[in-house]
Amino acid sequence: MSWQPAAIPPPGYGAPGGHAPPPAPPGGAYSAGPTPWGPAPGLEYATFPRRLAGYLLDAVIVGVPTGTVFLAAIWSTLST
Repeated sequence: MSWQPAAIPPPGYGAPGGHAPPPAPPGGAYSAGPTPWGPAPGLEYATFPRRLAGYLLDAVIVGVPTGTVFLAAIWSTLST
C-alpha cells in the first residue's frame, strides 16, 4: 500500500464546534414525513385471544406474590 493524501473534507465538516454533521439514517433521506403508525414492516399485532392470555399470565405472575405478601401482612395484623 502506498501513501494516499487526505481526502477533501465533505461539505459542512467545518460546522460550528468543528464537528462533522450527524450521519444520515439508512435510506439516505432524513425523513419523507411522519412515521406511520403500526408494527414494523414484516410484523403484525397479536390477536385478541393471545393478548388476553398474555394479560392474564402477567396478572398471575404479579398478583400471586403481591396477594401472598398482602395476606401475610393482614393475617399477622388480625391475629394479634
